[in-house]
Amino acid sequence: MASKKHKARARKNASSPDQRRARTEMCALSAAWNDLTDEQRVAWDFEARTSRRAGRAARSRRRSGRRLFFKANFHRFALGQALLTIPPGPESFCPTPLVRLVITNYAGRIGLKLRLAVGEAEGVMVSASRPLNAGVMVCRKFTRIGLCPA
Repeated sequence: MASKKHKARARKNASSPDQRRARTEMCALSAAWNDLTDEQRVAWDFEARTSRRAGRAARSRRRSGRRLFFKANFHRFALGQALLTIPPGPESFCPTPLVRLVITNYAGRIGLKLRLAVGEAEGVMVSASRPLNAGVMVCRKFTRIGLCPA
């Protein structure tokens, strides 16, 4: 009986710099979660159980305190701010600023400008994605451009 030859497999690409950055951020947040005291973890779990998310499907799923900790601290970590060890109260959230995207074309040079209509721009992360269909409600793939200048 003849032995079967194995096909040569394609070599897997190395991870991109953004993937490596996201992994290091997640590792740092995991270490921060592990460093919390039991009282702080209980507070995060209680806040996750009592806070309501919008939508019918969202109410059927239960969020853990760890996921809420990651959600609250992910952007703070990216901005270089101190991580929250206790859950923030409802008064700590500021409203999302209203911005208007202005696209200009002068002599074939395309410019994108964000104009702030309402709110403060300090600490707002600007992200971009490919054009999507009109019915898409959530963009899963996006790229961080940077902080909005004050």
